[in-house]
Amino acid sequence: MGRSLRKKRPNKLLVNYYACPSPPRLDDIDAGDEADSDLSLTERPDDEHTANIVQETVEDVAFSQIQGAVYQELRPTEPPNVTCADQQPNMFTELQPHTVQQTTVYNRGMRPTTIDEKLDHVINLLGALKVEIEDLKVNRYGVSAQQVQKLDLNLPIDTIDYLKGLELRINGDAAFKQEFVKYLQHIGGVSAKDLHTRCYKRIFTNSLCESCSWKGFKNNFKMEDLAITKCLYDAVNGSFPTTFKEFELLTRDYLRHSKQRREREQKKS
Repeated sequence: MGRSLRKKRPNKLLVNYYACPSPPRLDDIDAGDEADSDLSLTERPDDEHTANIVQETVEDVAFSQIQGAVYQELRPTEPPNVTCADQQPNMFTELQPHTVQQTTVYNRGMRPTTIDEKLDHVINLLGALKVEIEDLKVNRYGVSAQQVQKLDLNLPIDTIDYLKGLELRINGDAAFKQEFVKYLQHIGGVSAKDLHTRCYKRIFTNSLCESCSWKGFKNNFKMEDLAITKCLYDAVNGSFPTTFKEFELLTRDYLRHSKQRREREQKKS
């Protein structure tokens, strides 16, 4: 709107018009009466800025046309329109038997278009994700659930005699010792302390831990040099890198609070 109301720029330049003492009217000058005066008309030259704008506009229009043509040429084909009637069978017609289709694995440059192809692609991704999760479990805990064999053990241990018998079995059977470490690793935990607590809770009762200590002071059963203690350390260190001193401090703390845990469990029951 503002562009139409703006005064048009004259295409002629009047030379020495304002320097004249009594300049004539512009209409008379256009009619040719400027011959008796020092005034003269000359064509207004186009400035360089206007010429550059016109040139850039022409180049932009040409580039836009070329870009549009290239896009139309390289535009990917759109998937066919799928209506609701194609997705779901009519409830008043007989359902057709389901046919098994071959699963297709798509490369990076291929994109599924139909609904069946998209479903197959999603199923393939879920299968690959499941395999990766199983690999992460094996790398984290060193063993999967299928590899853990059922051990002939009565857990948790509640007597010193049964603990001594398990100690002899671990020292005499290397294969059993390896499976026992795998069993402890499979218990799992979010940290070294959490895995340590869960393993001791699974293996020993609180009443047995009351009669045990790390060094065996005050007539307690010594836990420091036991083979089962070495298995527990291997399980914790295999999942979370831990020094033996850190493991010792965790064990001392767990054994020291065994009486409090037993009394708390009795109150709950």
